[in-house]
Amino acid sequence: MALVTANGIDGLKDQHEKIRQKAGSWDKAIHTARTLKEMKKEFPNIDVQTCTCFMNSNQDRIFEWYDFYLYGSLAAIIAKHFFAGVNETTAFIFALLAFAAGFAVRPFGAIVFGRLGDMIGRKHTFLITIVIMGVSTAIVGFLPGYATIGVAAPIILITLRLLQGLALGGEYGGAATYVAEHA
Repeated sequence: MALVTANGIDGLKDQHEKIRQKAGSWDKAIHTARTLKEMKKEFPNIDVQTCTCFMNSNQDRIFEWYDFYLYGSLAAIIAKHFFAGVNETTAFIFALLAFAAGFAVRPFGAIVFGRLGDMIGRKHTFLITIVIMGVSTAIVGFLPGYATIGVAAPIILITLRLLQGLALGGEYGGAATYVAEHA
């Protein structure tokens, strides 16, 4: 990894200031602008590439956080389906621990996909993280429960949750860097 020099830090500060001056309020753009045309109308001094980059990175984040939301919302059902070998309270705690496992590996995802983004580009790492997240979520949807495959069900479930956490960790930091690089 390259060391950041004094000029590099100044360059990052300049980029940050440029983003702040261009947009005025990115939060306002996120909540009010629905299309590229509306965003361009809201912030006329921002070029189309910046708008597209910003909107795509936010769509990726929404998609990946939605997968986490689904698991959290369905934790009680997942506990009964995948952790049926123990009592109900313990099964629910195990389901929540599996949910937490996805968050625990996020920093490692940032390290792995951050480095990968430096080597092959942010756009390709976005695609990789979305595919990992989507495939992992789909496999969880088709995964047989404890009654069918026994102890393998929770092991596979936790492995898929770890993959989802890696993907989310890599995408989140990569999206912020991608937007900053294209500002």
